[in-house]
Amino acid sequence: MATQKKLSFEPGERDMALRSHEFGTRYEDGTMGKQTTTFVGYRYENGDTIMEKTVGITAVTGVQLILENVVRSCGMLWRANSNHKRDLESRVFACGSRRNCL
Repeated sequence: MATQKKLSFEPGERDMALRSHEFGTRYEDGTMGKQTTTFVGYRYENGDTIMEKTVGITAVTGVQLILENVVRSCGMLWRANSNHKRDLESRVFACGSRRNCL
């Protein structure tokens, strides 16, 4: 309980997530390229934290897809199979918040 109180947000406080990734890419014609993705997210006031939205919901949804045998492969699947990407995106976006998802 004491730790939970220490880690709780005070009124007006919120968390933030900042991510930037660079990926080296080899295209079908053999040329090389670079893709960059950047994300900045914040907790909405009195809402789910950005960690819940970006990590928790995505992880739980991925586990659900595995348990339901929608995903039968292993490894890094995001770019490898667009069907998995569509399944995960549609479920995560449909959640809106963890209360609607779990």
